Amino acid sequence: MSEAIAERLRLDLDQVTGQIVSALRRQVGEVLRRSGIVVAMSGGVDSSVCAALAAAAVGARRVTRDAMQRSGGSCPNMGKDGAANWCWREAGSTPSG
Repeated sequence: MSEAIAERLRLDLDQVTGQIVSALRRQVGEVLRRSGIVVAMSGGVDSSVCAALAAAAVGARRVTRDAMQRSGGSCPNMGKDGAANWCWREAGSTPSG
């Protein structure tokens, strides 16, 4: 990869994180008029990053993380992770948390 391309792809992580957090706050609070966010957790990096950004935007107590499960699968109860409570449930059941 050329240095010019690498430089164009370089991100200021603090700046980008701040922009995403600000956008989430605006969308959730002002546009949608909600006080919290539900994040569907697949167990991958992408949904984990989304959950962390959501917690930064509205506070960990206002984020519910809902584990996505395949039919017949099991999902271990992760408990508290220090940022927010994990909400594990089978699709179609009543959320707990």
